[in-house]
Amino acid sequence: MKKLVTLNITQPCTEKWDTFMPTHKGGYCSSCNKIVVDFTKMSDHEILAYFTEQPSGTCGRFRQGQLKNYAYELSPLSIHPGLSLLKAGLVSLLLMVISKPTWSQPVLSIAKQEVAAYQTERIVPNDTTATLMTVRGIVRDETHGPMPGVNVVLIGSTRGTVTDNSGRFELSASMKAGDVLHFSFIGYESQKYKLPKDFSGELEIPMITLDPEIMGSVAVVEYYEPKNTFLGRLWSNIKDVF
Repeated sequence: MKKLVTLNITQPCTEKWDTFMPTHKGGYCSSCNKIVVDFTKMSDHEILAYFTEQPSGTCGRFRQGQLKNYAYELSPLSIHPGLSLLKAGLVSLLLMVISKPTWSQPVLSIAKQEVAAYQTERIVPNDTTATLMTVRGIVRDETHGPMPGVNVVLIGSTRGTVTDNSGRFELSASMKAGDVLHFSFIGYESQKYKLPKDFSGELEIPMITLDPEIMGSVAVVEYYEPKNTFLGRLWSNIKDVF
């Protein structure tokens, strides 16, 4: 059997998120004296896990696409205390038999060697022979069309440019491997691109529209979807024919 959870906000809140006092869950709204949970950075799995605990009166901030149906399978629990205790006892006995105190020293030695190797790898000398390059490219929207007016900035500097009417840009021959470019445009998610060592040719950067946000008291509707049996599927096929 499948359980479905539908999330909806019937009366969106008109308060401004930027005015809320930050909390570990989201923000505190002084107008209604409530914590507003920020779900915008949560995955579907995390949102479902939150609402399966059935919190009442949750006020949340969502991306528009997150207000939808969430489904998960319900599996019956079968608990056998005697069998669980027997398994736990056997595992403990096995660990006592195979445990040897003399193993502790080699393990510590190996761990120290791995830490030393990691620290050695982290020491990177300054590369004074880095190859400078000219970076060209095109920025496209979700329809694969060119995007003019996109800001292209080299992170950590004041250098940058703007894409032309064809969505193209160019930065002079002073870029090197490891430099990071930042692409931004109002209403779109910002993108970052790190230049690889073997970079050649042109970049093609896709821009994605920002999902509009909605905030307010969350209405949670739960219902069950029975498992479709063979006879049920057969009857559905017959109805489709007629």
